[in-house]
Amino acid sequence: MKKKKIILIGSEIKGIMTKKGVTAYRLAKDLNIDQGYLSRVLSGRINPGYEFVRKIMAYLGYEIRFVKKTKR
Repeated sequence: MKKKKIILIGSEIKGIMTKKGVTAYRLAKDLNIDQGYLSRVLSGRINPGYEFVRKIMAYLGYEIRFVKKTKR
């Protein structure tokens, strides 16, 4: 059986932020996002909604092109 690769969006966003030189403080301030909520997303404690991720990725210069919906 093939193992599924689990991607935590918070760690992906953190990696892009590091690459772009953007701090969590700057991101939260510029996008008017609650710092506590952003911190929980980046640490992987919560999963944000699509619009939240789209807003952050647009700010960082990335476009979300494909989101695969998984069966539950």
